[in-house]
Amino acid sequence: MFKNPVYIHGYAFSSKIFKEFSGIKIDLPFHGRSILHYKDLFSLAKAIGLSLPLRHDVIGWSMGASLSLLIAFLFPSKVNRLILIGATACFSKAWRESRIKAFLKGISAGREDLIENFRMTALGKPFKDSMDIKGSYKLLKDFIEIDLSHVIPHIHKEVIIVHGVGDPIVPVKEAFKLANLLKISKLRILPGGHFPLRDEKDLICAVF
Repeated sequence: MFKNPVYIHGYAFSSKIFKEFSGIKIDLPFHGRSILHYKDLFSLAKAIGLSLPLRHDVIGWSMGASLSLLIAFLFPSKVNRLILIGATACFSKAWRESRIKAFLKGISAGREDLIENFRMTALGKPFKDSMDIKGSYKLLKDFIEIDLSHVIPHIHKEVIIVHGVGDPIVPVKEAFKLANLLKISKLRILPGGHFPLRDEKDLICAVF
């Protein structure tokens, strides 16, 4: 089982994505019912890390995976293990530049249809929860641009990478790149897409 699990969701979703999972579930700024403020990704990781009361297994999905890596870097004593789902060290290297520019332009315009399409592509089914689309622009831009390659080698935690073989958001090759950067890692390739899990049992089977 997991030790004091903490779950951090991906962009355009919320903690509701983990409704079938037990543990602490965090809403990122501009998503769901978040009360977190946003300055930059390091400050956000620091705020989340400071809020953690114990030593935790931190489970991060997509953007949440990047934040999980930063938390482990900044607060190693707060992290037992990392479980990263649909993760990449640098998102800008996973998408074409033209696609990224078009997506960011749509987000800056607050296009709800773009978010709905993104959610459907990422999850394979509709997802509904509140989101400040325009407000999330800088958060998304920072996530796309950050390159954690220089941070990852300094993380000395067990890391389990869970990735869907048919992931349309972060191609599976990014999982192999990430595994090569980590000191201690296990790679689990599952059938499915960007969120290749149905519930906590799926995650337990992937991890153990």
